Amino acid sequence: MKPAFALDCRLELGKPSSYTRVLDLLRAGARAANIPFCEWTNGPCDAPILWSPSPSMPAGLDGIKLVPTLHDITPLLPDDRNALQRWRNARRFKKTVKQISTVASLIITGSQFAQNSIETEFPSLVGKLHVVPHFPDQKFSPIPHNGQNDAEAIRSLNLPINGVLFLAALRRHKNWETLLRAWAMIPTALQEKHPLILAGDARRAKGLPQKIARELGVLNNLYLPGRIPDESLPALYRSASIFVFPSLAEGFGLPPLEAMACGTAVISSNSTSLPEVLGDAALFAEPHDTSLFAHHIAELLSQPSMRQEQATLGLKQASCWSAQRTGEAMIAVLQKLS
Repeated sequence: MKPAFALDCRLELGKPSSYTRVLDLLRAGARAANIPFCEWTNGPCDAPILWSPSPSMPAGLDGIKLVPTLHDITPLLPDDRNALQRWRNARRFKKTVKQISTVASLIITGSQFAQNSIETEFPSLVGKLHVVPHFPDQKFSPIPHNGQNDAEAIRSLNLPINGVLFLAALRRHKNWETLLRAWAMIPTALQEKHPLILAGDARRAKGLPQKIARELGVLNNLYLPGRIPDESLPALYRSASIFVFPSLAEGFGLPPLEAMACGTAVISSNSTSLPEVLGDAALFAEPHDTSLFAHHIAELLSQPSMRQEQATLGLKQASCWSAQRTGEAMIAVLQKLS
């Protein structure tokens, strides 16, 4: 059967990234919807459409419709880089958007919020954007798959169980500092029983989490394991008492949805796409409302029945986002291009 599209798999030739995770979701979505596709990394392309999980588009593929992905406008937002670096980053992003706007037949994004914000920033893209949502991979579930031993996985990471978990690169827009300060406000007994785990690449934070934790007197119960291997993520989510995601800006927001799919109660900021994705299944707070985050954390940790209720709501919400739903959105894109 002739492929309906080719999936741009060049990213798999490099280091794992959030883009490669989206690549896996697109594969699963296409298979769930029975869309014939092939994979492309270089050379001639036999499919009429090349679909990329990133904004990067190859040159020299004449006669093929290109479908890149713009996940959000985060490069235009303030972060922890200096002013010159931010300016260069924004300029590079605007150049990328300009390039793909001229070559793309359609541009994909993950949520309605992301579409609206991109169109507001780049009015020339109105009419070209189409939402294809993400979903938690099937490996994210309350029960381990394939005989996975959660306790063994957590021991190998040198992390505690029953922690307060955050998972994302420790960058300014992820707002990890609000969580650290909120967690430091809860009773000491809860801190000791439920240590804080800030999991993710911390290079850009440059030792700031340790410095703040030391000033707050909570360094002994803070864990900074760095980037977590993909195969250990389900066990990490399941081992946590709660998952907290105070992010300032998300194009979709997979980590809290993955936590829900693993049966873990979620607290989230109410910013950008997160209410759209998490529905009524999370406890929400304004991104910088440290006191409300602290209240939600202490409330869930001290009330197991409430925590279980939130976990049950989360499982139901996570099930709303599926490979089939993503595949159907992909079909809609392909029909627009036919």
